[in-house]
Amino acid sequence: MSIKADNLTIPGRLRMLSAERGEQTAIQALPDGGRLTFRAWDQRSDDAAHGLAAVGVRPGDRVLLPVTTDWLSLAVAYAAIHKSGGTAVPVLASYGEEHVRWAQASAAAEGVVSDQPIAGCAGWARSLAELESGAKAPLNVTVSAHDEAQIIFTSGTTGRPKGVAATHENILQSICSRPAGPAKVGLHSVPAATNAGQGLLVQPLGNTPHTVLVLPEFRAEEFLDAIEKHRPTDIVLVPTMALALLRAQDAAQRDLSSVRMVRTMSAPISPAALERLDAMFPNAATVNMYASTESWPARVRARFDRTRPASVGKPEGGTRVRIVDASGAEVPTGVTGEVQLKADGVTPRRYIDAAASAEVFLADGWVRTGDVGYLDADGFLYLSDRVDDVVISGGFNISTLEVAAVLEGHPQVIEAAAFGMPHEVLGQYVAAAVQGVPDLDVASLYEYARERLGPVKAPRRIAVAARLPRTRAGKVDKHSLPALIRALAVDGGGHAGGGADERVARIWEAVLQQPVTAASDFLELGGTSLEAAEITVRVRRELGRAAREEDLYRAGTLAEYARLMLTARPLDEEAGDAPIKRLPRRTG
Repeated sequence: MSIKADNLTIPGRLRMLSAERGEQTAIQALPDGGRLTFRAWDQRSDDAAHGLAAVGVRPGDRVLLPVTTDWLSLAVAYAAIHKSGGTAVPVLASYGEEHVRWAQASAAAEGVVSDQPIAGCAGWARSLAELESGAKAPLNVTVSAHDEAQIIFTSGTTGRPKGVAATHENILQSICSRPAGPAKVGLHSVPAATNAGQGLLVQPLGNTPHTVLVLPEFRAEEFLDAIEKHRPTDIVLVPTMALALLRAQDAAQRDLSSVRMVRTMSAPISPAALERLDAMFPNAATVNMYASTESWPARVRARFDRTRPASVGKPEGGTRVRIVDASGAEVPTGVTGEVQLKADGVTPRRYIDAAASAEVFLADGWVRTGDVGYLDADGFLYLSDRVDDVVISGGFNISTLEVAAVLEGHPQVIEAAAFGMPHEVLGQYVAAAVQGVPDLDVASLYEYARERLGPVKAPRRIAVAARLPRTRAGKVDKHSLPALIRALAVDGGGHAGGGADERVARIWEAVLQQPVTAASDFLELGGTSLEAAEITVRVRRELGRAAREEDLYRAGTLAEYARLMLTARPLDEEAGDAPIKRLPRRTG
């Protein structure tokens, strides 16, 4: 076997650490205790690399690697592909066969390494066991730090997933550029084939001795059990996992004293959640990392700081951050704009689609993140939102991250997501979906948000869900959230009919200047705060009920609003509200 590999390559690092740390555990699969030592990882991947050569893999070939929950097999196959000179294309098998076939076609992968047959994939297909034990061919491969090492696909939260190519140097730089520190034992349950998951896969190859413990699926009780039993020094969580740990009923009785660092990554997490997490692990530093699949290894991170709870921190590891306006010009401190990141001295990543790549990966090495934010005078970065998620309502730019963070500060809210809904007059209005405790007081939540955000930023409509919808990568699926708001509507037709309902319908028609039915939605009809104020005044005056503007947003439909008014507290005495002067609506 002849493999010449730079030290900053997967094969080079594995060969070196096999000699230095041989029988130390690199990766341990929980709960069954299967282990992969550095020596076994090196030897097994050698055998599989010879098997890949026998299949016909040559330097530069791309090999699809559908990933299950077997991290030990993943590690072996991943290194074997690199030793054959190929590019690994990991993709989550749980996404389904159609997605796997699409990924193979997108990456132009020559074949597939999978223990489960996948119908319709092009080229050859072998299981890892077949590669390790089957026919072998000699290898004469040179692997360079600047060779393409992997292609991973983005989560697709803003459209079709994009394949992101990275070199060996790009993958390893962050863990190999720092001096060695005290040995660590890390615990996580992050999915492989994601940027965070792939980073954790290669974590043992860094300078600091590091054993990675992996739970194949995240369950809060099992994760807490693993902390008590295996005593990790570090744990890694995505926000959904952090929130689940915070909900665990017996967490306060657990022995979590071994944990010295809690790392959160992959998606925004609210300051309220970080503060609770920090209190849950009193012996640990709670660190939040901000990066993107495209920008890595450029990254920003910070230890949770109560004086800067909303900041994602400062750049580290040769990272630079700049904020630019729509023309690409850098803006001054404190001014909001698009966030761009750059890692000095490292080959940047790229999309495998050259046209898409040119839009994100700039010629001077800067990478567009698609996020909006600003830097303070001390260089701390604050995120406002995703460019595509900013809600523009009545000319105001509103951060959905800020709205969600405020909602998650309510003691009865577990998780929240804010987003924009179309509005005829305002362009958009702010809506939100929350997961709360069983007795969540929605009326108090509206009031809580309005007090802290003001009438412009506060969500006009809040849907309560048992669980927020998620993508297959575990992020909140914002594309599915509008359906939760629309589900608040009540089917119906004709006038609301009968007594107060009929009077409420006439008030709506007079103020909104258009016909209404029981299913009519105040916001979808273009209702604004002006109409809300006038309807409220008239309902109070004509029906004698203690109506509030918030009732129009909460109700969703005329039928529901009329029901709320029938059950609202009668006014003790006439409030004497003055009529609101209005201009006629424009038509045409």
